[in-house]
Amino acid sequence: MIPDDKFKLGNIISVILGFAGLVVLIGSAPSAGAVNTLQGQLAILLAAFSFALALVLVKLLPELSPLLLARNVLSCAAIQLVPISLLLDPTALYKISIEAIVSVLFLGSMCGGAAYFLYFTLVQQSGPTFASLSSYLVPIIGVMLGAALFHEQIQRSALVALAIILLALAATNLRFQTVRD
Repeated sequence: MIPDDKFKLGNIISVILGFAGLVVLIGSAPSAGAVNTLQGQLAILLAAFSFALALVLVKLLPELSPLLLARNVLSCAAIQLVPISLLLDPTALYKISIEAIVSVLFLGSMCGGAAYFLYFTLVQQSGPTFASLSSYLVPIIGVMLGAALFHEQIQRSALVALAIILLALAATNLRFQTVRD
């Protein structure tokens, strides 16, 4: 969908391998919860489609600095979420403290802002396909943090899934040459 993004076999292999690794990882979880329901599966597909569409739209935007893009995304999210939160809890305005405001501003700008800045930089420099593949790192980091911080046992199937995901990331750099007579 993007004019300068070329169709590469390595990217297709990466997406397939990464998806297979996630299936193995989720399938090895003790309780998949909402993933086993039709609504849960549709929600996951809708989220994945929205994520992919957002990456394409970001790449198609006029060249803006990643800092401005991050600011715009977070501002739009805040504009949408404040009225919704007030509808869900009309007494929320009475519960606001200075500490809460400072915490929200710090978390939004330093954590969310920094993450979006890095992400938009990655999209601009490497393209939306590669940026989307970096999301495969999230479950790897989650499993490792669970083991390191909470002493969770890493199952053999989770290790297999993580190996598949790492192969998927490596496959983005595969170069396929055509054989000529």
